[in-house]
Amino acid sequence: MLNDTLLDITQKLAKVGGWAISYVEPKSAYLTPAVYEILEYDTDLRIMLDDVIQRVVPAHRDEVMNSIVNCRTHGEPCDLEVEIITPKDNRKWIHVIAQAEMDADSNVLRMIGAVQDITHQKTDEFANRRLSERLLNTLENMSDAFYLLDRDWRMIYINRAADRLMGQERIQGFGRVLWNIFPYLMDTPLYSGFMQAVRTNTPFHYEYYSNLMKNWIELDAYPSQEGLAVYFHSITERKQMQERLDQAQHMESIGKLTGHVAHDFNNLLTIILGNAELLEQLYPLDDQGRRLAANIRSAALKGSDLTRRLLAYARKQTLAPRAIDINRLVESMRELLSRTLGVNINIALLIQPRLPAALIDDHQLEGALLNLSLNARDAMPRGGDLTISTNSVQIDATEAGRYTDFRAGEYIRIRVSDSGTGISPEHLKHVFEPFFTTKEQGKGTGLGLSSVFGFAKQSNGHVTIASTVGVGTMVDLYLPVSTTPVREVYEKPEMPRGGNETILVVDDDELVRSAAHALLTQRLGYQVLAVSNGDTAMSALKTNTGIQLLFSDVMMPGMNGHELARQARRLRPDLRILLTSGFVSPTLAKSSSDTEFPLLSKPYSQQQLARALRDILDRPR
Repeated sequence: MLNDTLLDITQKLAKVGGWAISYVEPKSAYLTPAVYEILEYDTDLRIMLDDVIQRVVPAHRDEVMNSIVNCRTHGEPCDLEVEIITPKDNRKWIHVIAQAEMDADSNVLRMIGAVQDITHQKTDEFANRRLSERLLNTLENMSDAFYLLDRDWRMIYINRAADRLMGQERIQGFGRVLWNIFPYLMDTPLYSGFMQAVRTNTPFHYEYYSNLMKNWIELDAYPSQEGLAVYFHSITERKQMQERLDQAQHMESIGKLTGHVAHDFNNLLTIILGNAELLEQLYPLDDQGRRLAANIRSAALKGSDLTRRLLAYARKQTLAPRAIDINRLVESMRELLSRTLGVNINIALLIQPRLPAALIDDHQLEGALLNLSLNARDAMPRGGDLTISTNSVQIDATEAGRYTDFRAGEYIRIRVSDSGTGISPEHLKHVFEPFFTTKEQGKGTGLGLSSVFGFAKQSNGHVTIASTVGVGTMVDLYLPVSTTPVREVYEKPEMPRGGNETILVVDDDELVRSAAHALLTQRLGYQVLAVSNGDTAMSALKTNTGIQLLFSDVMMPGMNGHELARQARRLRPDLRILLTSGFVSPTLAKSSSDTEFPLLSKPYSQQQLARALRDILDRPR
């Protein structure tokens, strides 16, 4: 009795029932109560084998029948996991085992077996399988490369992304030791990092350039009891974007510095140039004195060109863009380039007909092309080929995204290429920086390409450079397309004469004020009031109605020149206004074509000042 109770408890706990079928007369069948419970039959019913077989789902039924027949006729053991539908319409998984008892003549006397309810195990198995399949699908389709290493450093899994990056057929990597596949890794921080991660059970992070994958790689390795899970992906694009950002910030910092240097330098040059002209014109000088004064003036003009290039790089120069026929401009420079570059340089112009007009300052563009051509000449000391080509191009977002501050759209492209010595990669990334030059000392200022760069960017265009050592260099200028047709502009004759109007001069630099006062009064005949700031200027305008023109510097402490001009215009709508500056801050920068007030760049000569004043004063009200 005790044994029966223990057997019953054991079968309930294990969800196992026993059965036996005798094939010896009298034939009989025996099933433990647990079998009825597992199969969900009523205990007062007689369970027939054929009925149980019919409860097996069709997908497993043939397998069950064949296994039972083989056990019954040949004595082969039976071991099956099958799904059934019980009399209560529940789906269950059962594990069925059976073996035959045979006589000496190999006749089967009976089959003895057991049935176990494995529904919960199967449910968990299916859930785990679905989870594994989902995880595998995720690993196979994720963008990160991934592989698994066991404790012996064998690669037991490699996903598709890793296969693509490493360029290894996965079949070649499975089961192999990582250090055998890539032995050179043992001499890199990757080897020591993996070892440290496994030894200390801490994650390992590493960024490096892979010669195998030709990419910058970011890698994370996570240790476990089973081995190491390694994730990695290419960060080449991110590195390139960071380099472009760093370069843009570097260039911006240099631009700010050069712009402020140019401002102070231009103020000094205004003083030098003005006083040199006064020395030449007002005082009796011998030949040597005149030569000295002329030398001073010439040096000031050269300094002015230097600051113009600095401002071009800093994108603070004053531009006068208009609709330009680029082909005509390039063609018109052929003779100048031939004379300047020499007979050993072959010049070829490749012109695309019927180009749209470009919106650009033509004088600055001519200077940029001359700069590029001179650089090309210097790169071809024994002669060579210089090619200037023009065409219309459409820049898409992908192409524009390769560069900082380059917008997609239509551009006129001028390409200047040479067959010179080329520029090395380490120098190429610095060529647009001011004062950087690969020429011998005394043979270049380092401002040529930087001024071209600044001019292109300030003109809402772009410039790129490509070069191969021993092959040559190619510079592409991208210029904005004009929405208006080409309009011919003719230069006005010089007007160096003065007048007798009253002018209010405003400048915070005392020496600049003095130079302007002397030029205006002693050489040009104007009546002049000179003050140092905007507040004093406004007071003068309120008390002296005879002031006919305001001549003010832009960059001043307190009220700047633009704000002073606006307040003065509100006070005196008929007041004529001329602004001047050696540097215009980003918030005040405007080209002379779209600013509300005319702007005269420092340093200015007497002739330029005289003409600018007469242009304004003689204009009809």
